[in-house]
Amino acid sequence: MIIKTLTGEEYNIAFDELYIKPFYEGDKVSKYAICNNERNTEVVLADYSNLTVAKHMLHLMATFLDSSLPVAIRKEIDLCEDMWVSATYRLEKARRIKGEMVEC
Repeated sequence: MIIKTLTGEEYNIAFDELYIKPFYEGDKVSKYAICNNERNTEVVLADYSNLTVAKHMLHLMATFLDSSLPVAIRKEIDLCEDMWVSATYRLEKARRIKGEMVEC
């Protein structure tokens, strides 16, 4: 899979080799990075302030496993908006189903 970072760099990486690594400042996690080891050198592809956001980016990458197009790393705000839209859709769907169940 070809991954294009926010800075425009491209890496050819197997999805199975990606991992999320926490970075600490003192005792607290300051950010979560999506990383890969390339020739025994750790490459940080993206970093996010929240673990859920980093996992969502990995999930989006997984949907493009069979694609020949490069996967573009998305900004944190874009990922948060995407998760918000998905959650809103699921909530509306649940309300609709609940309404149908009450009518029965």
